[in-house]
Amino acid sequence: MIRGAPRPVKPGGMINLTSAYQIGIFERASRLVLPRCLLCDEADEAPGVCHTCAALLQRPVASRLEPGLRVIAAFTYRFPLDHLVHRFKFSADMACGRWLAASLAAVVRDHPPPDILLPAPSSARRLRERGFDTALLLARWVGERTQCPVEQRALVKRRHTPPQTSLAREARERNLTGAFACVRSLEGLRVAVVDDVVTTGATHRALAACAREAGAREVVAWAVAMTPAPG
Repeated sequence: MIRGAPRPVKPGGMINLTSAYQIGIFERASRLVLPRCLLCDEADEAPGVCHTCAALLQRPVASRLEPGLRVIAAFTYRFPLDHLVHRFKFSADMACGRWLAASLAAVVRDHPPPDILLPAPSSARRLRERGFDTALLLARWVGERTQCPVEQRALVKRRHTPPQTSLAREARERNLTGAFACVRSLEGLRVAVVDDVVTTGATHRALAACAREAGAREVVAWAVAMTPAPG
C-alpha cells in the first residue's frame, strides 16, 4: 500500500469521507452518476441545462432574410448560450452539441417538416483544423429527433474562405461569391439547411441560392442560434 493512501474499504463497510483523497474520488464518481447542468455544473434532474440557467437563454422570433428563405433558430446568440456553442465547436464537447441539437429539434417540430436536411458545408481546411463537422453532427442529431433524412454531400464548399466574423457586412457577400455548390439534384424538394449560428445570413443566402439552382422548391435555414438584429 502506498504510504499515506487511505485504507481499502472492507466489504459492507462505509467510506470515511474525512480524507480529501476520498472526497475527491466521491465527487468524481458522483459526476458520472448525477446529471449536472452544462452551464452552472450544479446537479440537476436530467442531463442538459437546469431550469435556472435555461431562464437566461433568450429565444428569438424566426425572421425572413429574403423572399423564400426563412431562418428558424432555437436561441438568440448571446451570453450564456455562446459558451455552449463555443464548447461544442472548439472543444468538441459533444454533450453540449447534443443538447443544442435537441433544443433546435424541439423548436422546428412546430413547423412544416422538410423532405431533407442539408448541413452547411465547411472547407476541407476547416474540417482538418477542427477535426469534426459541427453542422453535420447537428443535422444528424436533429434528423434523429425529427425523422428527417440527412444528405451530407449535396452542398459542398469549393474553396476556403476567411471567417465571416472577421469581415464587414458587405465584404461577407463578396467573400462567398462562388464558394458553394450543390452537386446533386434537389428537384421539387423542400430542404432545410442546418447550421450552428446565423449572423448576417450571407452564408445561408448563398447556400439557399445553390439549393434553388439544383431544383429545390423551398429552402429554410435551421440554426441553433441567431445573432440579435442590429439596433
